[in-house]
Amino acid sequence: MKIQNTVGAEEYGLYFLVFDFVFLFIAINDPGLQAYSSRILSAERSQLKNIFRGILGAKIILSLLFIMVAVLGGLFFGYDERKLKLILLVSSGLVLSSTFLLFRSAIAGAGKYTVDSWISALDRLLMIFILGALVWFPFSGFAISIESMVIVQLVCYLIANLVCVAILFKHHLLALPKIEWHSLKKIILSTLPFAGVILFTTICNRIDVVMLNELLPEQEALFQSGIYAAGYRFLDAANMMGYLFGALLVPIYANELSNGKSINELFNLAFRILLVLSICVGIAAISYSTEIFQLCYTAQYSTHSNIMSPLMLSLVPITLTNVFGSLILATGKLKYLNYVLLIGIGINVTLNYFVIPKYGAIGSAYTTFLTELFLIGGSYYLVKLLTSASVDKKTLYKSLLFIALTLALGVAFLFLPFHWLFEMVLLIIFSLGIAVGIKLFDVVELKSLFIKEKL
Repeated sequence: MKIQNTVGAEEYGLYFLVFDFVFLFIAINDPGLQAYSSRILSAERSQLKNIFRGILGAKIILSLLFIMVAVLGGLFFGYDERKLKLILLVSSGLVLSSTFLLFRSAIAGAGKYTVDSWISALDRLLMIFILGALVWFPFSGFAISIESMVIVQLVCYLIANLVCVAILFKHHLLALPKIEWHSLKKIILSTLPFAGVILFTTICNRIDVVMLNELLPEQEALFQSGIYAAGYRFLDAANMMGYLFGALLVPIYANELSNGKSINELFNLAFRILLVLSICVGIAAISYSTEIFQLCYTAQYSTHSNIMSPLMLSLVPITLTNVFGSLILATGKLKYLNYVLLIGIGINVTLNYFVIPKYGAIGSAYTTFLTELFLIGGSYYLVKLLTSASVDKKTLYKSLLFIALTLALGVAFLFLPFHWLFEMVLLIIFSLGIAVGIKLFDVVELKSLFIKEKL
């Protein structure tokens, strides 16, 4: 946030535009390669070194293709020299970031779980310390800019990768990459179904800012992108709880389905937990959006705090989609999910085409909300079509009651005379209290979910 405040809305909007544009092609960079590596290397530990050589070879080919497509895409859209340089830097950073995850999969695949856990946040910690030091204690002649920020990110990713290389070398697990077209074809075919989901999900989530740039005058587009980024940061951070739960649920769902067990109880438990958490955080963020923006950003941003309302409303369907999407992934029937995502892209692009010229970032944010509502509806339809799971009536009625009471509580809290931070924390606590009181949220059930995952 300090960097965003320092460089200004237009500059950060430029970075956000380039990042989202490059991210549209992320399925080329990693079409499920990291997940494939984790699964194969854990199962074939005795052949880890040789198998990983082939995976690294595939990674090199895919990374070069990813960077090339991203740059060619920038040329196709007529981006200027500065944007093209940023595309090259950002795409290289994403390559190094995914390579770090790939190296970690080899370390974990070899059974070095403790080592993997120690280095899991190494890239992010390096960025926090180095970028933090440069922002708060700049040396003479240095001025923070988008380019310098991206270069520091590159350096941090590079250091993290070198640490992984040293660990693999120490344990005699490292060999030169091997590029074999037969092996590459096998890996890509194995990851292809996931690649479609990654590609279409990415387009749904990242096309907004690219369209802002295409449908508005350049300077206005960059400013609107910066405003959108300011609000999207909170949505992205809050969605981590849904993402982590989704990653936790996939293997549990898969195990239950493979053993022929009913997953309805687990499905409803996950739904209740994520509904409560997303409603609590979403309503609290919307209620105090102006104060949050004033605390975190400069006046240039704080007058646009209304961007938080549609984005944090989107948190609820986005978070719950992790419950439905994880179950669909566990069934392996991804073709149907890709159809839903394609329709979602169509809705998103069509609505953005009409609302962006008139309403800018705020219009795009409401488009995101409407698109996510469709996606959650489509995902739930697929869950009922492909499995025996569904939200039971008791859960549904309690959910509606919880939403109504929490909304009323959010309105009532606006009239309290206390400091807004205290009120916001109190609002979340009271909301959780309501969920526990009507037995929608149960801590014992939450613990059982983690015990089930360990088993």
